[in-house]
Amino acid sequence: MKADKEIKQIKHQVSKVIPNGGYHKVLMPNATTSLDLIEDTPIFCKIKLQDMRGPLKLYIEFTSQTEADFKIYISDKIIEPSEVNSLFIIQN
Repeated sequence: MKADKEIKQIKHQVSKVIPNGGYHKVLMPNATTSLDLIEDTPIFCKIKLQDMRGPLKLYIEFTSQTEADFKIYISDKIIEPSEVNSLFIIQN
């Protein structure tokens, strides 16, 4: 199980280095996006909101039986928001 987590972390790190690996996952309005959450590994996403009307709604669904703790940091200016520089924080 630990080896599986380590492999996922390595694949995530490599995707940030290789061109077109996509540092940020782009979330499209009205589309479902699956994310593989890896413990202690941040995932950065962008939502293109130009010409969109509010409010923003995020629906989160777990596909496995185990629900994990998570935090979502939202910012309209910071590329890598965190607990100290985000506009909003959502957590379960």
